[in-house]
Amino acid sequence: MAILPTGYGKSLPYQLYPLVLQAMGEVTSKVIVCCPLISLMKDQVKRANAFEGITAAYIGQSQDKENILSADIIFGSPEALLSSEWKDKLNDLNITVIVIDEFHLIATWGQNDKDSKLAFRRWFGEIGELRTICPGACVLALSATCTQKAKKRVMKVVTFKADHVSIFISPDKRNIKYIVKRVTNNTEMSMTWVVDGLLELGKLFPKILIYCKSISDVAKIFDYITDEVSEELRSCVAMYHSETEDAIKETILTSISDPQDKIRIIISTNALGMGVDFKNLSNVILFGPPNSMLDVVQELGRAGRNGERAVAILMYKSHHLSQCDEEVKVLYHTLECRRISMMKPFLGDNDLEQLKLDIGDHTCCDICQQKCTCKNCALLTLEKLLTGQDFSSYQYDEELSDTSDEMSDEIIDDNKSDFEP
Repeated sequence: MAILPTGYGKSLPYQLYPLVLQAMGEVTSKVIVCCPLISLMKDQVKRANAFEGITAAYIGQSQDKENILSADIIFGSPEALLSSEWKDKLNDLNITVIVIDEFHLIATWGQNDKDSKLAFRRWFGEIGELRTICPGACVLALSATCTQKAKKRVMKVVTFKADHVSIFISPDKRNIKYIVKRVTNNTEMSMTWVVDGLLELGKLFPKILIYCKSISDVAKIFDYITDEVSEELRSCVAMYHSETEDAIKETILTSISDPQDKIRIIISTNALGMGVDFKNLSNVILFGPPNSMLDVVQELGRAGRNGERAVAILMYKSHHLSQCDEEVKVLYHTLECRRISMMKPFLGDNDLEQLKLDIGDHTCCDICQQKCTCKNCALLTLEKLLTGQDFSSYQYDEELSDTSDEMSDEIIDDNKSDFEP
């Protein structure tokens, strides 16, 4: 079980494994990778096939099953891998490694929730059956974030033994500053500062990703911002969700890795997430929190992947927290350091105590800034916009600039995930 931050090369072990086997003369061994999304499979297959001597394919890529079965690495969703159509075929292969990518989804997608709602994708909860199909294979479970509670659930489902090897690096990203802001129940009014900033800075507006809990909120914010700016500036705003046209999705995905692309504001559901390269993004807004702390950390972690200073603003309306886990409610209401509150579900006691010793300045969170006595707290551009500061001397390179604050919102039409299986 490996819990490692994005960019640590979690995929390399199973990508290189076939080459090691070939060098040892074991040419019949296969790797199967259980993967949650088609977009992720496409990306991983492309990366694996880039290695000379390795072949990779995913179930659903073509109707040619023999071509898929001949690959060294076979990707598939749990629904596909556990289907009657594929179980027998996998049973006939010499599979020596089972990889479970994004294994935390076993706990978040694969089980009924506390209100007895059915699991979003129940086959994640049955993933342990792969061990029965491939009894001789070892398991590599990979994730960037997993709470202590979810980890126990996963170990039970996948039947990990007590002496399994566990590799863990904290999901805490010190370069991200966290700010909570309660806003009014009027969605449009809560975004006036974004419109003001776009009107003032134009195409120099800092690139931001705004996550919403529903497609309805995405459309509402998109319509409001584009209605308030000139036709030229409307091209700086885009929205992304499961129903967005593929061509528009590709344009947005390309813009994310280019800090100078004309698209400056992306308003999205959680459909824009796993497997996307956010390395040049320094600003994220959550317009309403996800229900679990695991998903909160996942979405906030889209910012600052390049190691530069970043800011994450957690905006919420009074009703937004009603469906959230208790630990998420604590994060939004705490009077202590938000980073400590956020990391409690992920860290053991010793790591948590060390974290408390390591932090406590204005770049940590809005609460730490309030307690800061330096009298010279630097702000990133998004914070300056939020607090209405003057921009007469603004320059494009805002990520090298400076970093604080709070926010509130309206009825959510749909709390379901907008991921695309």
